Amino acid sequence: MNNRLIVPIGVLIAAVLIIAGGYMIFNDSSKTSDDSGYEDDDDVVEYTAREAFMPEIKVKSDELTRNAPVPFKVGEKYKYRSTRQHTFTRYDPDDYEETEEVIMDRETGEPRMITRTRPKEDAKEINETRTDTAEIEFFVENMEKAEGRDCYAVSVKVREEISKEEKSEMRKYMSEEEMAGEIREREELMEQQKILFYYDKDTGKTTQVKMDMGGGEEMTFKDDFAEFIATAALGEMTGGSMFSGWMLSLNENFRWKQEIEIAEKFGSGEKHSGKITMEYRVVDMEKTDGRECFKVEIVGRMEEDEQESFPDESDKIEMTLWVDVDKRIMVKQQTKQGNFMTTETNLVEII
Repeated sequence: MNNRLIVPIGVLIAAVLIIAGGYMIFNDSSKTSDDSGYEDDDDVVEYTAREAFMPEIKVKSDELTRNAPVPFKVGEKYKYRSTRQHTFTRYDPDDYEETEEVIMDRETGEPRMITRTRPKEDAKEINETRTDTAEIEFFVENMEKAEGRDCYAVSVKVREEISKEEKSEMRKYMSEEEMAGEIREREELMEQQKILFYYDKDTGKTTQVKMDMGGGEEMTFKDDFAEFIATAALGEMTGGSMFSGWMLSLNENFRWKQEIEIAEKFGSGEKHSGKITMEYRVVDMEKTDGRECFKVEIVGRMEEDEQESFPDESDKIEMTLWVDVDKRIMVKQQTKQGNFMTTETNLVEII
């Protein structure tokens, strides 16, 4: 995810799996055999061109009483501007070396040789802070049936701007002509890619999420996996925090907890599980950009079953959302994860 040439949709998909504690293994064929050792996962509906193995997701939360309707109208567009700051450590390219190691393959249980690229023992750390800016557009495309329910189909398009820092980094290994071509290709790919959220028109529940990666590849998630992608834990990466069903239940005394259980099963029979706990509470009523808003603080923690010590700050997500009292959509968002990244997203206009 530190490769700045990865297009946004790839980062989003990686985020889904990394935060889940999962990983993706792609096969050359479009379908695995029945004796692959994996059970069918009903939450992962389809893949085109390649097959991905996903963790199992279960979302648990108390029922909420809604006090507002789903806010969408077909044809509406919501435009946001997001600024994300990364603080990270890197090494000079000359400070890496290749080493060969023998590992146990998790699928076959057999040893195999791999080549790893690691920093040299005397490599010096270089601390950097980088700021990325993106425009995010939500478009209420139409009403569609999803999982047997009438839903608003809301598409999300992300257009990431190329920062000065990134261009400076690219110039170290590209000519101006090569860089212009790379940026143009990246912009073309971004135009092809989008995320489509299906929200139940009555409850606001996320019933389905489709990720169109371009090139004819599409991933479709439903039920709990769709809810997971739309939670605040991933919202600032997927756009899901622009609206979520819990926003229809906000009041000045709102308190709510959401637990997301994650389980992986590997071909060798090995299992891995963890949990994300998200706690939501309204802390104030504030005006933001002329809109009366609920100020909602959200704290999330990631825990693994094998964790031997208390989670550190990098396992913690802190987010503040300002939600329009009347419209029940996000007006502003600020996010902090550990000490390494902060994000601010603001509503620009509704068309």
